[in-house]
Amino acid sequence: MSGAVEQVVKALRAQGWAVEIEPKGDHYRASPPSGARAVRFQAHTTNTLPILRELRDHGFVWPPPPAPEPIVRATPFPAKPHPHVQVVRAAAAEEPPTPASGPMGGAELAFVELRDAKEYERLAAAELQEATKAADAAIAKRDEAAATYQGALDALAEKKRVFDRAFDGELGQGSAAATSRVVRRG
Repeated sequence: MSGAVEQVVKALRAQGWAVEIEPKGDHYRASPPSGARAVRFQAHTTNTLPILRELRDHGFVWPPPPAPEPIVRATPFPAKPHPHVQVVRAAAAEEPPTPASGPMGGAELAFVELRDAKEYERLAAAELQEATKAADAAIAKRDEAAATYQGALDALAEKKRVFDRAFDGELGQGSAAATSRVVRRG
């Protein structure tokens, strides 16, 4: 397969076309997502113009549409961006401007950077406060569970002491008298 045909096949698949190579390996069969008639074209050609003309007649878009541009934000707002939003620093591809260069003077640029840093600090403090509240609630719940567990242990120890006394004879006499009364009546 030539490089040009390979690019067309990749673009077809990216646009939802079903592309399969014929058994002999010399032709492709491309079926559009609309279910219309399949287009058959050579796999080893360097002239893709006639292929593209026929594919375009069936709804193929060439050249392929460009990838969407990422969303660019100058400041890291919000502190936790949505998982599907790609945050790219505005000056990532360029050299950062020095305070004396750029459209703003040194003091103006420093002020903007300071304002952005304060906003970032405010967001980070809010996130820390939220996390601290959640941690405090979890600690309180753990302490409550520990107190409940300690109460259960104390109750278990008391029941065990009562059980042990019953077999040591402390409660055994009262039980024997009740049993003998039942035996006399029966």
